Amino acid sequence: MLEPQPMVAMHLAHGPAWTWAVLALLLLAVVLFLRTLGATLRLTRAHHGVAGGLVWLMLLPTFNLFWQFFLLHQVTKGIRGRTRELGLDAGGAAWGWGLVTCLLSCAWSIAVALDAEVPDAVVRAIAAALLAAWLAYWWRLAGFRRVLARHAATAPGGSA
Repeated sequence: MLEPQPMVAMHLAHGPAWTWAVLALLLLAVVLFLRTLGATLRLTRAHHGVAGGLVWLMLLPTFNLFWQFFLLHQVTKGIRGRTRELGLDAGGAAWGWGLVTCLLSCAWSIAVALDAEVPDAVVRAIAAALLAAWLAYWWRLAGFRRVLARHAATAPGGSA
């Protein structure tokens, strides 16, 4: 019987733990993102009527592909409404990055579901673009949340 090469043996010994570590970090990032999204929805609820706690429905597989578009619309409407109320300019209110993230999420899910029909390089490219867009969306959303929280804290009777 042939002995595995040292690099292959090392990969087999450490591969699963590395995979679990990456998945744990990704889950942590998703939870932190959903907290940011939920806080932003709570700060802008008067402009859309969606409870911030409903962001946790994003953890439901397949359903999240549809729910993400609904939440994107609601949070954008809320940011635009609240910033207009405060006399601030929200620009696109992170709509562009959010839409790109939603579309790439759907594209990645389809590519993974098709498995053998989609080359691995395409799946990886979609995943890399999705990660970049998601981080940009999260960054913009967190910026709006900070601004809105600051205004809520300084408003008479307001709290963040």
